[in-house]
Amino acid sequence: MDHLNGSIVRSDSNRYTFSPETTFLPSPRSSQPPCMTPEAAEPLPLRSILRKEPIQTDYHASMDGLEMRDMFATGINQRDSISLIMILGSAISGIALGFILSGYEIGEDATRWLELPGHLFIKALKCLIVPMVFCSIVTCIAEFIAVGHEVAVGARTIVAFVSMTLLSSFTGTFFGWLFLPFFRVQKTLLYTEDVVPTLALRCPDGRYLTQLVNDTIVCMATRNKTESAQFELDDISYTFASKSPTFVNLSVSKEIFGLLNQLIPTNVLEAFVEGSTLGVISFAILFGVAITKSFRPTKEVTENYPLLLITQVGILVRMILNGVMAVLPIAIISLLAGAIVKLPCSLELVKSVGFLGIALLTALVTVTFGVLGLTMLLIARRNVFSYLKAIIPAQIFIASYCSSIATLPVTIRCVESTREVPTSIARFVLSLGASCNLNGTAVYMPLACLFMAKISGIEAHLTIMSYIRLALVSAIASYGVAPVPHSGLVMIMTIWKTVFHTDVPAVFSIMVGVDWLLDRACAVVNVTNDALLARIIVGRIKDPGPPAPIVTFGPVFHHEPK
Repeated sequence: MDHLNGSIVRSDSNRYTFSPETTFLPSPRSSQPPCMTPEAAEPLPLRSILRKEPIQTDYHASMDGLEMRDMFATGINQRDSISLIMILGSAISGIALGFILSGYEIGEDATRWLELPGHLFIKALKCLIVPMVFCSIVTCIAEFIAVGHEVAVGARTIVAFVSMTLLSSFTGTFFGWLFLPFFRVQKTLLYTEDVVPTLALRCPDGRYLTQLVNDTIVCMATRNKTESAQFELDDISYTFASKSPTFVNLSVSKEIFGLLNQLIPTNVLEAFVEGSTLGVISFAILFGVAITKSFRPTKEVTENYPLLLITQVGILVRMILNGVMAVLPIAIISLLAGAIVKLPCSLELVKSVGFLGIALLTALVTVTFGVLGLTMLLIARRNVFSYLKAIIPAQIFIASYCSSIATLPVTIRCVESTREVPTSIARFVLSLGASCNLNGTAVYMPLACLFMAKISGIEAHLTIMSYIRLALVSAIASYGVAPVPHSGLVMIMTIWKTVFHTDVPAVFSIMVGVDWLLDRACAVVNVTNDALLARIIVGRIKDPGPPAPIVTFGPVFHHEPK
């Protein structure tokens, strides 16, 4: 089965294949779907359908022939995607507003109001982390299990996806370490490590000890804890436990023990509440295996309804994420302007962001052409550059829409147009890779975390085990990233908390402002690597099957065999 744009499309059923820029056309196997009347069989603009009715049903259709999967909601945004021009304009407006306001001495309250929309945007992203990770991992594991039992090429596909994800994550970590000297520390964004605890002492009559101007201490009815009623705590016997954002260098054994303790939570609900990513992921893996293995199809029951429910919840989470991303331009203006107002050395920060982009592009090129290109040359005896000429339409499409799921129909047709990959393998590998093989995102996430660590001044606390843990956590977390625009931002926050045990630093607001560009580069690599892996997998199969039919690109993306 193929996962297209959030709905599940079976290749053996009379369903539609579509993309956000195409129109509905019946499958070549049938002149008319059984669940539609002749009047409804005309090609209908998909975008208008999605605006009016998010559930894929037809009011003119009868219930005969409908399945549970026909009731799936689409994961595609119900409104037009945010244009690149709008996002670019928001970034320029935010930078200009920040430099204008930095010339005036605005108060702290005014700065907080300026940053409020951006901070609310980040909080909205945080609340979607756990459900997005859980649903994505469960669905991915279920698909992997189905692959191993139903498709001969499944084992090769799984090995290729897992290997490339690990390699991509370690490549991103390596280039992040390599470019650390080019990232400049911002003093205004440093973590405060020397946190002095303060407390107020209450007298028996309910009043508080207060130090007067003449240094005498008396009990006064002070409701608000002013500075004169607060005292510093010096724990000379080290009796009190403290919680601070300090970083402690641990031994290798303690690093491994801590990682294993996070993998196996003592309380699953506590892991969900605290947002323990590794705990949620490990539980989701076991849950996905159990929910798939526990189902045995019969003549009466052919669908795994619990799995369908989780899949639908995951699609709804993506729709909510799309809704949150609708206010991304406002958040970009707010966060960039607020950050520039706070930063007296914004020029150095801009240079550091530029080096971040260079590091990301270098890592992406290394993974795509250095690793996959060489592998394709050795296994398939094929030049990667000549093969990728046919993938250009998909690359252009995803650069504008930034969603591998939405680009899937275009990617399939691009790969089929090469006539080097059979249709069955192309649809299978690309459909699975659109949600479970995000190599570009796996490169981006550890690189972004190392950038934030250097800017925040905690580079000295990074050890070899910290780099290894960052790469492994990023590789695992990439399977929980939703294949929709800017969902990598959500996972960057949870990876940071898992590795560094603190909330994301203030420089994360800069990451939100530049993600519109970096995420597009990663999305292009996601699609490109899926297409390359499909060709490499075919090169390892003795009898891959007949070549794909000739694909033609016109006003409507469809193909007809000669």
